[in-house]
Amino acid sequence: MAYSYRLLCAFTIFCSLFGISLCLASSQCDSTAPILLDHFASSVRNDSLYSDLFHLLRIRSVSANQNHTQDVRDAVQWTVDKLRSIGFDSADFMETGGHPVAFGHLKSQVKNAKTILFYGHVDVQPADASSPDENWDSDPFEPVIRDEIIYGRGTTDDKGPVVALLAALQTMIEQNAVP
Repeated sequence: MAYSYRLLCAFTIFCSLFGISLCLASSQCDSTAPILLDHFASSVRNDSLYSDLFHLLRIRSVSANQNHTQDVRDAVQWTVDKLRSIGFDSADFMETGGHPVAFGHLKSQVKNAKTILFYGHVDVQPADASSPDENWDSDPFEPVIRDEIIYGRGTTDDKGPVVALLAALQTMIEQNAVP
């Protein structure tokens, strides 16, 4: 699969800033920051990052359309499964009065550590490739890379950032560097 250089750079910067910000909240900062940054940079070349992103982008999780209620549930279930597979202490599919949510918990390695909450969403706005007002050159739910840019509904709002966040958290868990 062709890699987008700009995407790799953006992801590396995101993960680096994410890792640094978490590290600053931890007493482990001096010893883990260089390891995390190096590992983040190498992880962006991992096919699973693209596989995860493209899989999630293909789910038509349009929350405003009742015909896609199951798709929204599928996207939330994917998130729960991913949280579990990367090593969260718990991950739950939680019903609400509307669409369900994924809730994961990862224990700190630091006694009396502050709680950090991350929020993201895996539902998207409607998209119609046949509508001239939408300006889609391809199926919005079939992601493609053109000119080093990934196109697909939810790529930047908010499925792409959710996948990037999960990849960064996975790296921290794998490196035993959870603050």
